[in-house]
Order: sequence, then structure tokens, then C-alpha cells
Amino acid sequence: MLRLTRIKISLILKSVKFCGLLLLIYFLVNIDANSQINPGSPANWLHPDGNSEATKYLQIRSQRQEIDSFFVKWSNGAIAGDVKPLIGNVINNDRIFPEFGFAPNEIAAVIGNELVILEANGNAKVMAQLPPFVNSVSVLFDTLGTQVTNLITNPVVLGLSSMEHENLEDSLAYAYIAGHNQLVDTMQIIKRLAIDLRDFDPNIFAGITPVFGRRQGEEILIYATVNMANPSSDEVDPIIPTYFRGFTQFNTGTLLSHYPLPDFGDDLDSRVTMGPMVGFAQPSMSLLAGIKSAVLLPSFATPNLQVTITNPVTTIPTSSENNYLTGLDMTNAELREEIVPYNLSSSILPEGSKARIRSYYMHLTDAQSPDSIFILIAEEYTGIDGSTGQPRLHLSRSDGDPITFPGDPSNPPMLGDEDHLWSVAVGNVDGFAGNTWLPYYPNNPGKEIIVTQSTREFSVAKNRLSVYRYRSGPLIDKPSPPNTFLYPFDTVCTQRVNGWLAAVNDLDGASDQKDEIVLVDGSTLRVMRLRDYDEYEFRMGMPFDTIFSYTFPTQTISNVAIADLEGDGKNDIIVTTFDSTYVIGDIIANSIEVLYPKDQPSAPKDLCAGDTIAIIWYNKINNFSGAAIGFVPTFEGIPIDTPRVVVDFIPNEQDTIRYYLEIDSTIGSGEGRFVIFSPRHPTKIWDTTSVMNFHEPHILVDSLERYLYRCGDDLTITGEAFCVDSVALEYWFQPQIVEIVLDTLGIPDTTWTEDTWTRTWTAPVRADGSFTLLADIPCLPFFTAAPPDKDSLLYLRVLSFRGDYADTSDQMIVNILPSSFKVDFDTSLTADPTKFFEWDMIDFDFDCDTVYVGVSLNGGRTYTTLGIIDANEEEYIWEVPVELPDSVIVRFFCENSCIRTDTVLNNVAPTYIDIVAPNPFNPISEELQIVYQVPSATNVTIRIFDQANRLVAEPVKSVSRQPGIAYADQWDGRRWDGSPCDNGMYYISLEFSNGIKEIYHLFIRK
Repeated sequence: MLRLTRIKISLILKSVKFCGLLLLIYFLVNIDANSQINPGSPANWLHPDGNSEATKYLQIRSQRQEIDSFFVKWSNGAIAGDVKPLIGNVINNDRIFPEFGFAPNEIAAVIGNELVILEANGNAKVMAQLPPFVNSVSVLFDTLGTQVTNLITNPVVLGLSSMEHENLEDSLAYAYIAGHNQLVDTMQIIKRLAIDLRDFDPNIFAGITPVFGRRQGEEILIYATVNMANPSSDEVDPIIPTYFRGFTQFNTGTLLSHYPLPDFGDDLDSRVTMGPMVGFAQPSMSLLAGIKSAVLLPSFATPNLQVTITNPVTTIPTSSENNYLTGLDMTNAELREEIVPYNLSSSILPEGSKARIRSYYMHLTDAQSPDSIFILIAEEYTGIDGSTGQPRLHLSRSDGDPITFPGDPSNPPMLGDEDHLWSVAVGNVDGFAGNTWLPYYPNNPGKEIIVTQSTREFSVAKNRLSVYRYRSGPLIDKPSPPNTFLYPFDTVCTQRVNGWLAAVNDLDGASDQKDEIVLVDGSTLRVMRLRDYDEYEFRMGMPFDTIFSYTFPTQTISNVAIADLEGDGKNDIIVTTFDSTYVIGDIIANSIEVLYPKDQPSAPKDLCAGDTIAIIWYNKINNFSGAAIGFVPTFEGIPIDTPRVVVDFIPNEQDTIRYYLEIDSTIGSGEGRFVIFSPRHPTKIWDTTSVMNFHEPHILVDSLERYLYRCGDDLTITGEAFCVDSVALEYWFQPQIVEIVLDTLGIPDTTWTEDTWTRTWTAPVRADGSFTLLADIPCLPFFTAAPPDKDSLLYLRVLSFRGDYADTSDQMIVNILPSSFKVDFDTSLTADPTKFFEWDMIDFDFDCDTVYVGVSLNGGRTYTTLGIIDANEEEYIWEVPVELPDSVIVRFFCENSCIRTDTVLNNVAPTYIDIVAPNPFNPISEELQIVYQVPSATNVTIRIFDQANRLVAEPVKSVSRQPGIAYADQWDGRRWDGSPCDNGMYYISLEFSNGIKEIYHLFIRK
């Protein structure tokens, strides 16, 4: 029974652990039952120095791309400063494009008290208010992985390191694990790792740096370095360590989020306490023999501290005064010793030196033996606090057995200059096997060691970029001096350069299979490539060729990483300055996706000039260089012309852009679509809207009911309008004819110059498209008191409006008459010629202040002024002279206005002469008879005048006449002196004694 109970309890515990693991995967990856892991590109940057070996090498080759076409894709100031961002599949986003091989990676860094994540499209996610003392993202690791590898595609969690701090409240040192929670789309703290420092009192301060994490069965194990920069110790050889420098392991269960409690402490049985400092740099981790996960610890002795520290993992204690090569095995559930701490201070280091040691696992191919793992030991000197000396590079086998020995003439270490650090990387920089210059430069298989003396932290004047290789077997001839040979571990080439080694990767994916070298020189980024061995420049001592350079003006580069950020298989260079983080690489084609109008039912099919359309697009990769909009005419959806730019620049710094475009006359009419594109890369970054029909405003005006109007008359214009909101009526008049000369032919021609159009009446367009304009003819300054009038033609046009767009109809021409001067006058026929005219100011349509009265005796060709009077008198009396013809035109005109009436008066003057015969009259053979009558008793005088108004004769003089009798008097055609009159026109003047006079025309023709 007891055995069965234990089995049941064991099964329950295993079930709980398994469910916890599933919950962890759910928390980090899934948001619902149908979600899945989106594998990110393995071309990532999961450690501060690039990979687990800390050799700044990205082993995933880029797909083919031209480095000289690299440009800054985007930048974001959310990550900037003295920081080392890490890059991996932090958020588990979907692929940017379905055809991409992988999901995108994200950039992660701690900035101040915030955790900042930059997505592949340039957007930032920020987790504000991190716990105290967090200073960096120290590692990205896969919770599903079981061993050290640089080929991680699963979503990762973040190890957050802490600065060295003292916590007086509980004497604990903290570090944290963070991850992305897709349920709420945010970064969260998952675990707090804690170390109880009370046993090390008074050394209750420390910094913890997570460096690796893996799964061991149902457990998640996290490994971290622990650092105390200046501990103290009262004992030289304490049984229990008096301070904690070293390496430790945290068994965190399933990593299911419990933060802020409980804390997870380290495994005391796996705690590796060391005498020298080990937490100042990234450890080097690698997979040995394909099965063993091992780690090499850095080492920095503290000569002024004389303490020997023990631990339960390593077989020998370590002294604070010495540096060690220390290797640990992380394969099993508990840390084990891999390399017994090897005292470098008593072997390869000069006596009493204050060197700093970094040890690197390196995969190098010895041409004489299978691919194997070596250890490169970098001996460094800071040049301060007594740390002086000549830096060297030592090579050992993976078990710590030395290959190079100081002072060994056949296998010496590589020497540097005085007082500097090493920036170390690996990479296959000589490329394909055919790159040789025999016998001096056979192709070195596999990777080479690449170093500079300048580093991110420490710059030296005599800096060089050097390439080393290890090759046992027959010695290789040196080209100079003759009869000399290379050591097995020796220099391939070296060149004086400025800047520090930042990263190595086959960035262009070219057939030469060469890895490129990325250097940083202040504000300048350089990509360099090793020339072929047989090239002239290589032989002349210039082995490296700069193939790409980019300078960030007024900025200093603080970090460089290489990763396939978007998952397209093309690697990018991620540059961080003290201003921003920049992504440099090849263009991502078609990274703009138009969302609207596309093929949605709501997308407009027809648009009018003046309409505004919202164009919405999504930036799969943020295009900080801006966007532009073009227009392409189409026929049945097929482009019939090249795009023309409609909007030349639009800020394009967000995921989704909504731009309101007004359709104007540049679009024209017909079918077409808009193109959203990058001005810098119009042939690669673009997408189109759906096809739409575009219409310009158009109006059809009905014929006018008449074409003759008076000022003040009502005018009605009707018609139909298309793509029009409102219409207006405009008029102009008094065109001027101007003669011009055509430049090409020299032939005179005429053109019309128009006065300014005057807009008067407006009206909306009805829903059915019809409109009615109701207007009245204004008082136009066409008319004068006497001829000639100005041109009385009025030119009309209808304007259509749609937003700010306007169009016009054809012109219409109407004739304008003056507004009527409503006047009454006496029409009775009496012998009294006086005429009485009256008017009423109320009857006038327009203002009138002064009235002009004139008479025309020649049918309106000319007028004689009768009087100019105040309009308010409202009457005029005309004493009609007797010399007027029987029919005259009397004009009433309001001066400075358009009110005018011409009245024809018949029988204006009385007629007393009945017959004048013959007429024409020949005085030689004829006698003139003048027959007349008088209205009342009077004396009559008849005189004859010529055209010069000179008296010719006086046939009758003051002779009494009675009414009712027809009198006939004669004239013989002779002058008063008896001489005959000449041919011509003469006037007969019949004059009464009361002053009445009547004139009659007479013609003499012999």
C-alpha cells in the first residue's frame, strides 16, 4: 500500500510539472487554442557579444544581397546610449510576408527604468517602471531548448541583469526573467531570481547577470554570473566563502509567472564561488562533442585581496590574487567541473601582472585533423591601476591543454602592443577553397580568428585588424623574409585600422563564401572584406577592402549587432548610437500594403473632382524616408500610362497611415488607381488602390426662354449638374477688341479681353442633379442720355462647385434694354403745342436723382437736350416749337442709372399749310402756289429763306386773314431784288401775328 501511494504521489507531481510546462508555453507563446509558435530567424543576436561563445560571429549566412545598396531602413530613439541591445524572437509575431522563411525578430534593451522592445517594423513597445537595480538585458534564451546552441528559432525570454547593489532591507541580490504575454500584448516580469547574501556579511552587495537558460526535464534552469567588485575578508583561507564571486544555477520550475512572489534562489550544490572576479564580461559557452554544454569563465585577479575561496563544484580552491582558466559542465541537473581551474598566473602570465583574462571556445578547422573546438585565452591589460603589460593571445585545446607557450620558439602566443584589450571574433574571411596563393597562402579551411586591439571600451593608437589561423602539420613558407615559416598558430594578415571589431557575418551571401568584418570608428560604421590572396593589393600590404561605410554625423556608435530582423533571410546591421538605434540593410520590397480602398464593398467606385478620399495603408516595415502618392490612368484595369506624382511627400512613421486626398483637376476624368510608394525606392516599395472612375464637374444648361431683357427683369436658368454641389451665375460686359500679331506668321489677328466676371446668384444642386438659378438683371451702365450707347450685350455663364474645385458652362449672350422710365403725358390733339409729362418715383426699379429730357428729330440718331431736372419734381412741361417735324422722339433718362424711356410723339406741331405746288419748283416756267388757312383771325406774313437762313423774298407781308377760308398766295421764284433764285432747298415760313410759325421745305430746280 505504501509503495502504491508513493507511485500515485509521484504521478501527481509529474502531472503538475507537465501542466506547468504547458502553461509556460501558453504564457510565452499562445493566446488561444489555435495559436502556434512562429519560428523566428536563427540569424539573431542573443548575447551581448553576439553568440554563446562571445565571438561576435553570426554563423547564419545572409541570402544574396548587395552591400553597397544598404541604406538606413528606419531608426528609433527609444533605444539609445551606452547599451548592448539583444535581438531574438521576443514577441512571437506572425511573418511579415507569407513568403518569408521566418517570423521577425525583435530588439530588446533596458533604457533607464524601462524595458524597450523594437519590433521589426520600427515600432516600440515599452514596459515602464522596471524593478530597482535592473541595468541590462543580458541574455535571450529558449525555454524549450536543452543545450547550448546558436540556432534558436523558438520564442525567447529575457534575462535581466542587475547592477551591483546593496539591499539593507533583506540582504538579497536580485535578477529577473521577463517575457511577452500575448494575452495582453505586453512585456511582463516572470521570475525574480534572488541570492541570500547574509552568509557573506558584511559583503551584502552583488550584481547578478543571467547568461543562459535551458530545460532539464520539466525544470527550467537558469545560469548566472555573480559579481562583487570590492569585497572584503578577514580570513585568508576561510572554510566558508566570505564573499560571492562566481557562477551559479537557479532551478525555477516551469517559469510560470509568479512575480512578485515567490523568489527563486540558486542551487547551493551548484554554486561556484571564485576568488577572482568573473562577472565583468560574458562567459563563453559551447557544445562540446555535440552533447556537452560547457562554459568558460572570465577572470580578473584582485592582488590587494588575499583570499582563497572554495566551492562544492571545482576540485581546487581559487585565490583572489590569481587568474584561472575555469570550465564548467552545464549538461546535467547540477553544475559539474569541466576544466579544473588552471592557474594562469603561475604558468603563462608574467609574475605579478594584473592581467584581465577572457577565454573563448572557438570552432576552428585544423587542416590536418577533423573540425575541433579550441580555447583562445586573451590576456589583456587596461593600462590603469597597475594593469600594464603586453597583451597576448594564447591557444589551448578544449580540455585546457596548452598549444602555445610563452618563450616557446616553435609555438609562441600572438603578441599585441602595450596596454590594450582584445576585441575577438571568428569567421571564414578567406572564403571558398579556390582562394589561394601557393605556397604562401593556402586556403584556410573553416573559420579564422579576427581581432583588433581597440575595443568598445578601450581605444588604442596603434590599433590593427589582424587575422589568425591554426594549422598543424607541414610548415608554410612566409613570402618575406625568405626561408622563414609560419608558426602553427600565426598571423594570416594584419593592417593598421581605426576602430574596433564589432561583428562578423557573411552579409552579402556571395559565391566567394567570405564573411565580412564590421568595424566601428567613432561615428563611422565600416564593412570590410579580406581581399583574395592573389590580388595585387593584398601582396602590397593592404589585405582588407572597405566595401561599405556609413557615418552618423554628430553621433557616436555604442554598439553593433547583426541579425535577420524581418525574417526574409537577408541579414541587417543594427547600429545603436547615443541618439537612436538604426537598422541598415537591403530594401524590403512591397513593405507597403494598401488597406483601403482595395476590394472592399465599401470602397468607392466613382469619385468626383472635389471629393476627399481616405487612403489607408499599412507599413509592414516602417518607412522613415516618407511615402508619396501617384496616379496611374487605366483601361479596364490595365495601366495605360506611367504614374504621375500627386503628393510628393507624406510622413510615414507609423504602422498604419490614413491620408485624406482631395481629388482635383490633376487627376482628370476617366479610370485609374492610386499608387502608394517610397520616393527613395519607387520600384520596390509600392502598392496600389482599387480601380476607380473619376469624373470632373459637368453641367448642362437649358436654353433660355428669351434673349432680350430689361434691367431689373427676372432671369431663370435651369439645367442638370454632375459631380456638383452648388452652382452660381456670373456675368461680364463691355468686351474690348485688341489687335495682336501672331509671332510665327506675322498675321494680324484679334482676341477678346474680358472684364472681371461678377458673381451674383448661387443655388444648391438638388439630389436628382437638377438646379434652378433665379436672378434679376442688374442695373448695368450701358445707357447714356444721347447716342451712342455702349454695347448692351450681357455675357452669362454658370459655375459649378465641388469643394474648392470649380468649372464653367459655355457662355450665354442676352441683349439688355434699359429699365422703363414710367412717364405719363397729355395725348389730346389741340392747336396748343404744349406737352405735359408726369412720373412717380415709386414706379422706378432703381434709384434716380436727376432726369434728362431730350428730343430727337431724326429717328433717334441724335438728341437735343430739352432739360435736366430734379427727379423729385416728377413732372416736365414742354413748349413744343413749331419747327419740329410731325413725329419726334422724346427721351427721359435717369442720369448715372439704367432707367430710360424713348417716347414717340406724333402730330407734335400744328399743320396750317395745305399745299405747296409745284415742289420742286421751276421759276422760269412755273409760279409757286402756297395754299393755307389760319386757326383764328390774324395777320399773315410769308417769307422765303435759303439754307444759310438768309431772307430771299417776302411774297406776303402782314395781310389780314380769317379762319375757315383757304388762301392761295403766289411766288415767282425771284429774290427781293428781282434776280432769279438758284437751284437748291429753300424754306417757306408761314408766320402769324401771335407768334405761331410753320416751316415748309421747298426745292427749286430749273
